[in-house]
Amino acid sequence: MSAKKDTSVSIENSQEKFGAASQAANGNAVGASRGSKLANLFLRMSGMGIPLFVLTLMVTAKQTTTILTLQISADFKVSKAFEAVVGASAVVAAYSFIQTIIDLMSFFNHNTVATKKAHAWIVFLADQSLTYLLFGATAAATEVAYISKNGSKRVGWSAVCDNFNKFCNIVGGAIVLCYLAVVVLMVTSVLSARRLFTR
Repeated sequence: MSAKKDTSVSIENSQEKFGAASQAANGNAVGASRGSKLANLFLRMSGMGIPLFVLTLMVTAKQTTTILTLQISADFKVSKAFEAVVGASAVVAAYSFIQTIIDLMSFFNHNTVATKKAHAWIVFLADQSLTYLLFGATAAATEVAYISKNGSKRVGWSAVCDNFNKFCNIVGGAIVLCYLAVVVLMVTSVLSARRLFTR
C-alpha cells in the first residue's frame, strides 16, 4: 500500500513539474513573439519615416542660380533618376504605413489578417519587390549625383554642382538616407521570409 502511495505521489509530482515546464516554455514563446513583433513594428515605422523624409527633401530641394545672365532652376525633375527616387520613396512610405497599421493590430490582437498564410506571402513578395525598387532607383540617382558633383572628363561634362551647391548637398543627403532605408527594407525582408517559411 505504501509503495502504491509513493508511486502515485511521484506521478503527481512529475505531472506538476511537466506542467510548470510547459507554462514556462509557453511564457518564453509569447515573450519572444512579442519581442519579434516589436522589432518588426520598429522596422516598419522606420521604413515609413525614412522614405517620407527622403520624399520631403527631394520635393523641396530647389535652387535658382544665374549663369551668364540666365536664371536656371534645379529641382528633382531635372533627372529621371531623381524622379524615380521620389516615386519609389512615396510607394515604400505608403506601403510601410499600411503594414505598420496591420502590425499594430496584430500586436494587440492575434486574430488578424497578419496571421494568415496568404498575407505572409503577399508581405514577403512586396518586401522583396520594394527593396529592389528602392535600391535600383537609389543606385541610378547615385550615378547622376556623382556625375553632377564631379563631372566627366571622358565626355567633357563639367561639374554642375559648382553652380547648384545647395541643391546637390540636399540631394546627396537624401540619397544617403535612401541607402539607409534599403538596409531597413532588407532586414524587414529577412524577417518576413523567416515568418513565412518557419510556419
